[in-house]
Amino acid sequence: MDPNVLENSSIPPEPRNSLLKWLMVLIIILLVGGAGYWYYSTYIAGGKGRVSPSPSVEVTDAPWKVKSEKTVNDFMGFWLASGATTDGIVQAKKARDLLTIAAQARLETTKGSDDKPETIIANQLDIFVGVKEKPSGYEIIATKKIDERTVEVRLSLKFNVNPTQDKVFTLTSEGNIWLIDQVKDYQGISASPSPSPSPSATPQPNTSS
Repeated sequence: MDPNVLENSSIPPEPRNSLLKWLMVLIIILLVGGAGYWYYSTYIAGGKGRVSPSPSVEVTDAPWKVKSEKTVNDFMGFWLASGATTDGIVQAKKARDLLTIAAQARLETTKGSDDKPETIIANQLDIFVGVKEKPSGYEIIATKKIDERTVEVRLSLKFNVNPTQDKVFTLTSEGNIWLIDQVKDYQGISASPSPSPSPSATPQPNTSS
């Protein structure tokens, strides 16, 4: 008998499921490696998992609002600098140029406190705005679009001594330019009292016989 045969017969046979066990280990390694590669390529290399700041939302005003408020701001700057001096007259004319043709025509018919025609442009503008003295400052409170050609800009005029006054500038679009047509006092909406019911008429006794 071959001694090699006797020697090998003493080694216990390998279990049948050893091949299946190694196959399962190989599958697990492949799954773990595949998952790791997918995570790296998707969240790390691709940057999909990074937390990026949300883009800031830029809020822009409507063109009608920007242009109409610019007209009012320009008018206020020229008007506040207007006066009877040479430079003041120049500033007054610049302010007048920001009025509609109809508003400029109304300036020519402006009358002063003595009921005589006012010829000084700066004084005409004061009457147009509806103040006896120029304010020390102002603030735009609100801007409202009435229709496609009309915008109202509400201002709060600030005075050194007198209380503030709110004015409403009505602007009209002429072409691509917004011009001031009129200025009026702001009338706040107040609640009106409910009407009280009128007493019913009491029937009078018939005295005729």
